[in-house]
Amino acid sequence: MHNLRELFSEEQFTVYTEALRHRGFELQEVDRETYGDIRRLHIARDSYRAERNRVSDQFRGADEQGRADLREQIDRIDGGLTSVELSIAAVEPSFSERMLSMPNVSADHVPRGVSEEDNVVVSEHGELGTTDGDIFDH
Repeated sequence: MHNLRELFSEEQFTVYTEALRHRGFELQEVDRETYGDIRRLHIARDSYRAERNRVSDQFRGADEQGRADLREQIDRIDGGLTSVELSIAAVEPSFSERMLSMPNVSADHVPRGVSEEDNVVVSEHGELGTTDGDIFDH
């Protein structure tokens, strides 16, 4: 799993885009924008929740009229919270699915290749044995 904050940062976006392109995955600017939108929605959701908690805490010391006013505030907060949660639910699943389909990026020291023939043998130990009979690739 990639660190999306790092992946979409100004410093790393181009680096990751090129590395992922080599692996056959096209990271796009719209992915970066969607990530930013989702982060802003999460921040808004958390702010609504914090505000709702703050207003709810005032219930204990409030009189009848104060409680009625607080209920109205909570209703307004809940409306905003519901709107934000619906927006998250509309965007986040497809974004998450796309991000989960992203291949891992090889470390910088790993040679790039397109098939197993491009792999570099770092070391070999022992001798390869011989086998009798049919051996299946695994």
